[in-house]
Amino acid sequence: MIDDFTAREVEAARYVIRGLSNAEIANKLFITEKTVKFHITAIYQKAGVTTRAQFIVKAFREEITEAEMAAFREFLAE
Repeated sequence: MIDDFTAREVEAARYVIRGLSNAEIANKLFITEKTVKFHITAIYQKAGVTTRAQFIVKAFREEITEAEMAAFREFLAE
């Protein structure tokens, strides 16, 4: 799943997993909220889900390798 994401989608996905709103993600990435919505739509399509909750569950249950998980933990700790 994550291998199919663009670099910007990976950044947005990390913030989604961290629980940030679209507005908060936009502020962190210095982009518009509309652009965040575009990225999140692409993320959901690539992940085969329709909601944030489904994406987070799928990311943690099925797709994240140990190395990716370590990177997410480090990112979440910031």
